[in-house]
Amino acid sequence: MFDSFIDRKLNIDTSGQDYSRKDLFNFGYDPTTYKALKKLAASGLVGEDDVLLDYGCGKGRVCFYMAFKTRCRCIGIDSNENLLNTAGINFDRAGRPEGVSFVLSDAGDYEIKDATCAYFFNPFSKEVFIKVLRRMDEYGKPMKLFLYYPSPEFKEILGKRENTRLIREIDCRDLQRNSPLLSRILVYEINNGPPGV
Repeated sequence: MFDSFIDRKLNIDTSGQDYSRKDLFNFGYDPTTYKALKKLAASGLVGEDDVLLDYGCGKGRVCFYMAFKTRCRCIGIDSNENLLNTAGINFDRAGRPEGVSFVLSDAGDYEIKDATCAYFFNPFSKEVFIKVLRRMDEYGKPMKLFLYYPSPEFKEILGKRENTRLIREIDCRDLQRNSPLLSRILVYEINNGPPGV
């Protein structure tokens, strides 16, 4: 109910799951709840000087909301052309908001040119995640990573990296009745020393 209210307020439609292109490497679209995004926006970790990459952006919910609430720039990246077409329709319906853009690309192939942080809601496999982290290391600048409902594999990979550390946890347990212990946003910081993966 709350999600559909915010969608209407932003004049977009980001509801519904989409697993039409799910495979071993890409896990499909399941939008983050607006209540969780509200906690991220209120954390003070994303602001108007930030450029947020949303990996597996789907219909664009994270980009539209975070740009609206924090005035950050947000780049949505997805390999599913159908979902990005929907993000484009949302972009037009929302009045083509400044600072929001979308890129059709496999996550591991996307060359980072300008970013301070990245968002993940388990959009793909650990193999793709490792490729993304290599791209971040090549980029060579500090970044914050936000992982909502982080998978054990992603946490294990990040825990082994010398240039990456967990800096904060945003508690979202009050938002979920099912599996409340998993409902959180883990915040990691990449210092970009020598590549760790």
